[in-house]
Amino acid sequence: TIPATKPGKRYVLYQDELATVGAIATAHLPSVLPSSFAFTFSSNGRRILYSGDLSADLHDYPLCAKETYFDLCLLEATHFSPETALPHLRLSQFGKLLFVHVHTTWQSQQGEEALLRAYASLPYPVFISKDGARFTL
Repeated sequence: TIPATKPGKRYVLYQDELATVGAIATAHLPSVLPSSFAFTFSSNGRRILYSGDLSADLHDYPLCAKETYFDLCLLEATHFSPETALPHLRLSQFGKLLFVHVHTTWQSQQGEEALLRAYASLPYPVFISKDGARFTL
């Protein structure tokens, strides 16, 4: 069990000679204990960040994204606008960004195109998750 803690606190949940799984406390639901978390996965020199749910104002955006390079970030795309997210994402160090948990606004061909246009200025490729999709890190 991980105790309630301040945002940014990092924990190693699992580690062996092949992989490490970590948790990073976020302030998604400050009134809920224990804290909410983003998760990291690393293996063979590759790193993945999973944001978990984020708030509309992104006060709970994982700060480690601005401090550490991740080959892939899995970021929810339901609870915030592109205008709110872009300042954070421009400072983040990703090889690729994959939107998961996508709001219904973006779940049509026209919506997907609009979402990708909204994030086209980022310095790394942006994708929207789809069933059966595969990515090489």
